Amino acid sequence: MSVTDDNYFEVLDDLLNNLDTIKGKEIEISGFIYREDTFTKKQMAISRLSMSCCVVDATLYGYMVNGNVEGMKTNDWYTITGTLKRKL
Repeated sequence: MSVTDDNYFEVLDDLLNNLDTIKGKEIEISGFIYREDTFTKKQMAISRLSMSCCVVDATLYGYMVNGNVEGMKTNDWYTITGTLKRKL
């Protein structure tokens, strides 16, 4: 599954609603690295900002990533490939 500029939010919606049927599949996605203080060293989100009117209403959307991500710099843009998993 390849996430592009054109299908980013469509895929996000599909993942949220159908993860049980698509888990285990490979995904490729591009975005900037976002981290919160509560994330471990092996966690990050690959994210994008969405804006409907102006910068004031910009909203962050992202996919949680777990793995060997310590060398990836926060706010830098990456294209990554991984396997979809459900973690409760």
